[in-house]
Amino acid sequence: MERPITVKKPWIQTGQSLGGTPGAGRAAEGGASCVVEPMEPRALMSAATVTNTSDAGPGSLRQALLDANASTDARVDVRFNIPGAGVHTIRVTSALPTLTHANFTVDASTQPGYVDHPLIELAPDDPAAVADDDSFFSGLYVNAADASVIGLNVHGFDIGLYFDHADGARVFGNFIGTDPTGTMPMPNGTGVRLSTTRHALVGDIPAPGVVTRNVFSGNSGFGISIGHDDNGPGENVIRGNFIGTDASGAVAVPNGDDGINIFYSTGNVVGGDTRAAANIISGNKGNGVKTGVAGTVIRNNLIGTDVGGAKALANSGRGVAVDDGDATVDDNVISGNGDDGVYVELHAYARIRGNFIGTDITGLKGLGNRGSGVSASSFSGSDIGGTAPGDRNVIAANRDSGVEIAGPSYHNFPPSVLGNYIGVNAAGRPLGNSLDGVAVWSSRSNTTVGDGTAAGANVIAHNKGNGVAVYDGLFDPDEVRFATRILRNSIYANHKLGIDLGGDGVTANDALDRDAGANDLTNAPVLRTAEPTTASGGAAATRVRGKLQARANKTYLVQFFTTGTADPSGRGEGGAFLGERTVTTNANGYVALSVRLPGALAGKFVTATATHTTRGATSEFSTAVRVVPASGAAVAPAAAPKFRTLFATAPINREREGVLD
Repeated sequence: MERPITVKKPWIQTGQSLGGTPGAGRAAEGGASCVVEPMEPRALMSAATVTNTSDAGPGSLRQALLDANASTDARVDVRFNIPGAGVHTIRVTSALPTLTHANFTVDASTQPGYVDHPLIELAPDDPAAVADDDSFFSGLYVNAADASVIGLNVHGFDIGLYFDHADGARVFGNFIGTDPTGTMPMPNGTGVRLSTTRHALVGDIPAPGVVTRNVFSGNSGFGISIGHDDNGPGENVIRGNFIGTDASGAVAVPNGDDGINIFYSTGNVVGGDTRAAANIISGNKGNGVKTGVAGTVIRNNLIGTDVGGAKALANSGRGVAVDDGDATVDDNVISGNGDDGVYVELHAYARIRGNFIGTDITGLKGLGNRGSGVSASSFSGSDIGGTAPGDRNVIAANRDSGVEIAGPSYHNFPPSVLGNYIGVNAAGRPLGNSLDGVAVWSSRSNTTVGDGTAAGANVIAHNKGNGVAVYDGLFDPDEVRFATRILRNSIYANHKLGIDLGGDGVTANDALDRDAGANDLTNAPVLRTAEPTTASGGAAATRVRGKLQARANKTYLVQFFTTGTADPSGRGEGGAFLGERTVTTNANGYVALSVRLPGALAGKFVTATATHTTRGATSEFSTAVRVVPASGAAVAPAAAPKFRTLFATAPINREREGVLD
């Protein structure tokens, strides 16, 4: 049977046959017909092959780089075919030629026997010479577009791989800063530096038969450093790498500073849209990732854990530090780190969504950071969680507070804490944080903890301090709307108060609410009775009566909650939101409360908060009153509320709602 052969040769015109009349399609040797298929033009490529480990001369890496740079072909590959099995070490006595040819590839995975660990080791012959010679500082220096470096083991240099004005660089399968097995540190100063380089791809999503993962570990400084001469666009992608661990991702081989450090280069992405793109950024002696520019995205990484996300491999600093500019931090596991999980510094802004911060990869077991889960410094801004599906962070098991807002906000980006699980795991079970669920150190921070919607409500429970604490007062009593709003959250089973203004326990109400302090020390409502009743149409309801005595002629939002048991202080925590009313005080600061709320609540407790609608300051919870009939007749208490999980497991980005029985 005749077998058609398709031949693709760019130097043959479409319709021309090989060895016959043009267009005739004559049979080629062996009886097979030959058809030339049209294709896009291809540039000619040349290849130089390294055949020995000499520092110079024919067959050396140095000579191959010189020949490649001199090539007039559009693409040049440097390949390896050094005789003998095992690792081959190339020791250089001076700087190798700078790679200046565009479309340049140094591919050490072509060395016979290569599988998934480098077989070509590049190191200085005398490490002291690197320190003494300013021109001899990098293993490879790339100064051309579309260059690729594949499958090398590089150590002993100031910078292992240096990409300078090298747009479109590709870096795959290298071990930078370790021995060739990827288990022992053999440091460079910095592993890889991208300088004024755009659209580089460092690592990639693993694929069958293709080695893309780099190991950047054991370096004395940064694992990866990204910068730019003039704070311009970088838009580089770092994904699928092990940064600070050995080649298995299970054992720490620390870099001496941050795993990834990004400054003066905007729009870079660490990780990707799926967990397959995850970097393991763990074990480093600085932060996992530190960024100080605009547009950084940190997504779907494991930061502070091993490759399985079950064991802590702590970065000694923060998991993520946003030092300036803005960053998006979403869908990561950020746990086990030596300081805060995420830290937002002065004048920086961060969107923090869909992360597990302080738990393992399942979101169920504690793997706490040694600082707070999320900490925002003075004059910074952050959106922690959100109201969209998948925005919820699980922030639990941390050694400090779940969320800490440390000072006045950056006015354009006031902090918000919305829709999170703080102190419970992804299934709503207790894990706690060691101090407060949310700690706001200045009520001038203009923080929102729950925005008054169901989607924006946080679950804040089982923390060893307060549920929410506001510790400091307003700087200016006349300043408008810079207080902390605490609205519609589910706050229960915390070891101290549900809400504490001033951090000193229950705050007593005062006449006309004239006292000053944290959140204005806003007076809480006073509830007198809570009685079963019926709503229109006969549905079960609860009538709550009481009063609010606060500032004169001011409008307040009073929110009501139910809980199974009163706090030992006698004040409520609010496990489930019941409803709200907007009220205005009279000239004496008084307004009566008489509210019918939905639901049969006999035997349970009702509590309330008041929020000044202009200033945004929320009170502590009121005294909790038990729902009993007006006659005082005994009633069988209802079962204490508990939160039932709607999902047995809770992977990142799946909506989980607790419901009150």
